[in-house]
Amino acid sequence: MSRLVPFGVAVAGAVLLACCVSNDPITDRGKERLNLVDPQQEVELGEAFFRNYKLKHPRAKDASLSARAEAVASRLFANIPSPGGQWEVVVFEDESPNAFSLPGGKIGLNSSIFQIAKTDGQLATVIGHEAGHIISRHSGERLTRSALAEALTLGGDGLVIRSFSRRQELEADELSVRYLRRAGYDPQEALDFWLQFAAFKEKESGGVDQSPELFSTHPTDEKRIEALRQLIAAPAP
Repeated sequence: MSRLVPFGVAVAGAVLLACCVSNDPITDRGKERLNLVDPQQEVELGEAFFRNYKLKHPRAKDASLSARAEAVASRLFANIPSPGGQWEVVVFEDESPNAFSLPGGKIGLNSSIFQIAKTDGQLATVIGHEAGHIISRHSGERLTRSALAEALTLGGDGLVIRSFSRRQELEADELSVRYLRRAGYDPQEALDFWLQFAAFKEKESGGVDQSPELFSTHPTDEKRIEALRQLIAAPAP
């Protein structure tokens, strides 16, 4: 999703702990990825930050949102590889319709995202997208490929990692479609969600595109939706 993903202050030291080039077994491309962050350290940092985040931010007032998220997540996680830690999904009271993920299987959903993700399949799209970032270790990869001075900026909750790249966002979309299929959801729900999310953004911006792809870390809505159409039409891997 399009928000800064929180991380821990100690991540700066973690980048220096290990140097490895690893294959990504999830996308079945055999693509080599440079990731200098030790996997266990990455998980520990993500878990520590999530604990701190939960202390500072209120949970959703509507308990039914959390119950729905847990039910959908359980169905999804039964069909997704281990994140190196314990999967956990928490719904926070927040008027911004968004979500975030942290290493170790930690996913935060803002309560307002449920206004867009109206069906369980659409909610599974959001959770599956964030899970795709975690399984692909995009946070560690993002840190590695950026100089620390550029990768880290000060935010309200301490240090944060800047938004994922266009390639990482599209990859998370691809994995979310794969996870939907594995869990028995209709992959068309993914397309429906992103169409609705695009319509919401257009309404909020008054129809003005405030983040053209050239200057953004995220793909344009048109590119994302076209990629999803192709993924859904293709045979299941």
